[in-house]
Amino acid sequence: MNTLSAIAVGLILLLWGCGQNQNPTEFTTPAATFRTYRDALADQDFEKAWTCFSLSYQSQVHEGDFSRWLDVTQQDSEKSKSVLRREIVGEKIINDRIGYLLFDSTTLQSPQVSPFFYFIRDGQSWKITSHLDSTFHHELEEAINQGQFKLPLD
Repeated sequence: MNTLSAIAVGLILLLWGCGQNQNPTEFTTPAATFRTYRDALADQDFEKAWTCFSLSYQSQVHEGDFSRWLDVTQQDSEKSKSVLRREIVGEKIINDRIGYLLFDSTTLQSPQVSPFFYFIRDGQSWKITSHLDSTFHHELEEAINQGQFKLPLD
C-alpha cells in the first residue's frame, strides 16, 4: 500500500469513527433529546448540548454561532441549572415532524417559565427548538390545518 492510499484509508476510518460518537438513542424521541441535553449541561459538555438544538433554531436564534450561544448559556447559569431540575410529565409527538414535552410545574424555575420544550425533526433526529422558530411554527400550522393537532379553547 502506498503512502497516499494509507492516508486515504486513515482519513476514511477517522471520519467513520467521528460519526460513531453519536449514540443512536440520543435523539430518537423528544424525551431522549431532552435527556441528552440535560446530561450534557450537567457534564458541562456545551458542544454536545449545542447539538441538541435544531439547525433552524441555531440559525434563527443564534445565527448559527456556537460561541454566541455559549456566551448566553454560561452567563445565565441559573437557567442551565433549572433545566437539570425539570421532570417530564408528558410527551406529545404531533406528527412525524414536530412534538413537545410538558414539564411538572413544580420543577420549573418560576411560574413565568414555560412548562414546554418544543421539538422538530432534523433528518432522523428530534431536536430542541422554540415555538418562535418559523420552521416549527409553519409545521404546527400545517398540523392544525390537517387535523393532526387542536389548540385548547381556553
